[in-house]
Amino acid sequence: MSGREELRAGYAEQFAQGRCRAEITARLIQGDWVIDHETAYGVADEPVRVLVAYRVRDGLIDTVRFFR
Repeated sequence: MSGREELRAGYAEQFAQGRCRAEITARLIQGDWVIDHETAYGVADEPVRVLVAYRVRDGLIDTVRFFR
């Protein structure tokens, strides 16, 4: 996905149904990057453990990468 609108469209149904949430179990911050170890609920039948890397520039997230 690229941009806010694609992100919203991709997750809108899950959030509207109250199915999508994530529990952050660990966080690492290095420079512009924040890396979270998350357990995601509502994206599959069972919880999914994932690493999510966010790059923050000028107070806004400009890049997100998911690693499973």
